[in-house]
Amino acid sequence: MNQPNGSPAADTHIGKFPRYLVISLLTMFAFGPQYVLNVSFMLNQIIIQNGFAVGTNTLLLPSVISNLAFALCVPFGPVFSRVFGLRRSYLTLVAVFFCGALLSACSPHMVLFTIGRLIQGLSAGSLFLTILPVSLMSFPNAVRNRFLLLAIGGLFGSSAVGAFLGSLSLTADAWRWLFLLGALGPVFCFLVGYIALPKGEAQPHHIPFDIWGAVILIAIVVVALFPSIHLESLGIGSVYVWPFFLIALLLFALFLIVEYHLEHPLVHFRAIRSAKQIFGTSMAIISHIALIVTLIGVNGFLRNVKNTKFLSIVHLYLWFIIGVVIVALLGTWLYDKLGAGVLGIIGSLAVVLVSLYWRAMGTQTSLGQLDIEMGCVGGSIGLVLISGALGTALAGDIHEARWRSVSLHFTRNLIGAIVAPVAAWMVYKETAIHYEDMRAQISLANPEVNLEMAKLTQDLLNHGVPAGTAKVAAFAALMQNAQQAALQSAFHNLFTVLLVLGMLMTLTSIGMAVTGKGRSLVQKAAQTATAAQKPEPPRMLIEAGATASPSSQHGSAQR
Repeated sequence: MNQPNGSPAADTHIGKFPRYLVISLLTMFAFGPQYVLNVSFMLNQIIIQNGFAVGTNTLLLPSVISNLAFALCVPFGPVFSRVFGLRRSYLTLVAVFFCGALLSACSPHMVLFTIGRLIQGLSAGSLFLTILPVSLMSFPNAVRNRFLLLAIGGLFGSSAVGAFLGSLSLTADAWRWLFLLGALGPVFCFLVGYIALPKGEAQPHHIPFDIWGAVILIAIVVVALFPSIHLESLGIGSVYVWPFFLIALLLFALFLIVEYHLEHPLVHFRAIRSAKQIFGTSMAIISHIALIVTLIGVNGFLRNVKNTKFLSIVHLYLWFIIGVVIVALLGTWLYDKLGAGVLGIIGSLAVVLVSLYWRAMGTQTSLGQLDIEMGCVGGSIGLVLISGALGTALAGDIHEARWRSVSLHFTRNLIGAIVAPVAAWMVYKETAIHYEDMRAQISLANPEVNLEMAKLTQDLLNHGVPAGTAKVAAFAALMQNAQQAALQSAFHNLFTVLLVLGMLMTLTSIGMAVTGKGRSLVQKAAQTATAAQKPEPPRMLIEAGATASPSSQHGSAQR
């Protein structure tokens, strides 16, 4: 589309800065803060819980509702851009996110905090496919592979930064500053976006809004919210949990049927139909689940089993960031050379190897070694996720690339929002089972238990503890050791799940590789064609969804 100033210099630069650099920053700081806040909440929720003086079950609500709201609004981003135009949609949404972050930061009680998290999820989800397509198309063809630096290092790296800042907030025993920090991103986006994004009205269109799809989608999220919140406390067998999950599943099946048969659906599921597209979508979804399992498992193991100091946890997530940056650089260099499938295989095998070791690690595990492994796993999962998403978007008819991206990222985020509480429930359930088994075995009639009790009691007596107190303290220590062992077994089981996910990632990556390398980000033909003539300025997808040109559909699909 034409820019306000038709000169090449105006099209390729905003002031003195390359357009793609400015648009990349507008992308990263638009919904990146949501990733930061989501992941940090997984680590520092204990200090938020203490600050509001609420129970663990109550604290699940803002987390789950924010994730589900994000997934709900992913398909609406292109709709807003089509109806209201890119600039108006973008500026409005970042302003709404700012209000939500500020509300959470200043909230005096849990109700306002939850409302703030809901606003953040709704606005960030809408922003996701509002600005991301524009970002890819702002990259000139010759350097379009650098988009992977943004996708892996910037966007996926936001999760690593969130883990780092969340652990940092634990050391400071304060959390409100994180939401104030998250509010700075929208301020930057609004000020820069007001200057950089081209002015213009939304283009006329005749695409009807999928009202029935929207109604069913909202129903799915509302029904899934209740059991996701109560799963950990009530268990999957409760009548307040499994029936709601079943209803949500049936509604999702209905949503699939309705969207598949509509000419202009909200989510174009039928755009993902070839083997390469299915393999790529599977890579992205499975790796997203693997990231959630990794964060829950590693954080829980360090804090509950190894009793690691908060500062050491900060170091670990700093290595997570380093790993993501290294993988982003490698992915930028190798994507066009190897293709999404081969990169996915490399990343998946790294996850498999590390998870094999994690299934047996104990309190003696070196923190330095764990730091390196976390960087390896975190970066590798990001490589698989982005390779799968990008490979899916570029596979098949490029006119349908936007539709494939909406389907993939909506499904990925919806499943991820539900997997998080399910993984937490698995750890809770496994811990309870293992603890009860061990407690049943603790009896003075058991020679091994009797010997351990005698050693602990004698050690306390040698330190001057009275005999009666020593026996009680020894039994309490024995039970505490049993609880720690139960937690360790539960996290080992979670890392077994990570191993299975790594194997599935490997299989889907192999399938992706077998179907061919796929399209490259940097088109050699375009480079040859432009070598002998005046370079064409990069075409930006200003009205997402308003056009159907190959270049615009190409750009709208990426993450």
